[in-house]
Amino acid sequence: MKFIRFINTGIIDLNDTERRQIHLLILLSSINFITTFLYMIFYIKLGFNGAFFINFIAEFSYLLIPIHFMKKKYYFAKVHVLITFFINILILSGLFFMKESNLHYYLIAIPIYYFLLFGFKSSFLKILYLLVPCFFFTYLELFIYRPFLLPLSSMEIRVFSSTSIFGLSSLIFLMLWFSGNLIMKEQQRLEQTIKKLQSALAEVKTLKGLLPICSKCKNIRDDGYWKRLEEYIEENSDANFSHGLCPDCAEELYGNQPWFDKEKIH
Repeated sequence: MKFIRFINTGIIDLNDTERRQIHLLILLSSINFITTFLYMIFYIKLGFNGAFFINFIAEFSYLLIPIHFMKKKYYFAKVHVLITFFINILILSGLFFMKESNLHYYLIAIPIYYFLLFGFKSSFLKILYLLVPCFFFTYLELFIYRPFLLPLSSMEIRVFSSTSIFGLSSLIFLMLWFSGNLIMKEQQRLEQTIKKLQSALAEVKTLKGLLPICSKCKNIRDDGYWKRLEEYIEENSDANFSHGLCPDCAEELYGNQPWFDKEKIH
């Protein structure tokens, strides 16, 4: 909660939808950074230096995302994290690992991430993020390829396949759960605001329209009957009157009395 409050201080001028997208962006960037780091350790232990180097570049790219935050360029931060994720997965799955490792399955998550980060606004970027990952996923899925760099054993294929599918499903579930949780909190906040406004509105009565009022005694005509001003206002609002004398009226009534002191009248 403190972390969320810390983030909100920098995006206080954004609406609820934009703040939710920024929270999801931070979550996705953090998960990608951690996952990439873990894969780097995994690759270096297996001696996959090429894959390690690609993940190292991706890791460095993720470290540049906070620069967009400091400049409040949230749109570029979203594009940055998605492009880094896409290129990293495409190079690894297309050049280093065979299809059976299922690493290219991560590509089908990109359209989901796009909608969570950008919403459903129609744009060229939306089409790009929908078609390009789907095209490369279809290509890598339909065509059998045997890369020269990392020929995997059957056991390594099973390990990579299981971790890829588990990692993809976990990542999508976490993003959707976190997004739903944020939406629920926004709805609760909105409902509380509506209740407060309804409660305030119930306590407010507004006098409107043309009121016939006597120019001398200030009585008001209501449905043919003349009523005192105080009576009419009390009947048509929640206001109550307490009576007193203004300085001018007090002087007019008691100005000739020896005990009268105008300076004490407020």
